[in-house]
Amino acid sequence: MAEVIQGVFPGGEGPDGTLPGVSAVAALNLSPKPGDAEGNLLLAEREIAAALALEPSLRYVILPELFTCAYSALECVYQYAEDAECGESARFFTGLAKEFGIYIAYGFPRESPAPP
Repeated sequence: MAEVIQGVFPGGEGPDGTLPGVSAVAALNLSPKPGDAEGNLLLAEREIAAALALEPSLRYVILPELFTCAYSALECVYQYAEDAECGESARFFTGLAKEFGIYIAYGFPRESPAPP
């Protein structure tokens, strides 16, 4: 289920500079499965593609907090932590955003840097 808002937002044009003006923002209320990071990424890809098919002016997509691993037992979330710049989900969503010409915000457990 997507809540879609249309309007004129700063940076509303696509990365290639097309479609200036009115663009849409979608908050996708998805239900990721706890511990199924790979399946959750595929769920996001499928639902983002469906939202784009219904709303071609879509430029921004917001996914739930801790989307990649879902809320399971919070003491286990660290198992799914990853690097914010080059982790699996960062690479996945960067590629998806480029492919679709959109911006994607999502939640994931971030890996803490090793102490010096």
